[in-house]
Amino acid sequence: MVSVVFRECVNEEMVSHVYSRDADFALGFGIEEDSELETRPLARDFLSVACSPDHPLAQKKRVRWSDLSAYPLIINARGSVARNLAENAFAAMDQVLVPAYETSNHITAVSLASQSLGVAIVSSGMLVLAASMNVVVRRIQGPLIARTLQVIKRRAHDLSSPADAFLKIFSDRMVDLQLERRDLNRNSDTSK
Repeated sequence: MVSVVFRECVNEEMVSHVYSRDADFALGFGIEEDSELETRPLARDFLSVACSPDHPLAQKKRVRWSDLSAYPLIINARGSVARNLAENAFAAMDQVLVPAYETSNHITAVSLASQSLGVAIVSSGMLVLAASMNVVVRRIQGPLIARTLQVIKRRAHDLSSPADAFLKIFSDRMVDLQLERRDLNRNSDTSK
């Protein structure tokens, strides 16, 4: 019998589930390999800003980290990889990231941005969802911050056939989504 359980959690908790064998594998960002864990890359994404179409940042072709400090910020809570990377980007500008809203996931952040409550720092993977909500997404530059989505599993542990099949389907879908995002980016660039 195959049992599928989906848990959304921060990296530390996710790794704990893999270590304790509560999960055969996990998907996450920025996990370091060690003597018990191995990782393999699935896809890359970039930290981006999501905002309403009438927001001043939506009119810019390039959005820089320094542009964000003038607006109420929406971002994941402390402990998330995106939050840590964004805090580092602000620290590099000698600024402190002070969010107006802290969320547990990027979907909520995009939803808040769609209501013009601020600008959300999210994964570029949110582009397709954001477009369906009439939200503009731009990669944040200066610097461009990329993350790699990884499969995390116990070293020397073969995944079950259903787990392998799931990861194959998921990986194929990630390729499709990257193509959709590329097309959406091209369309938004030509509409300016």
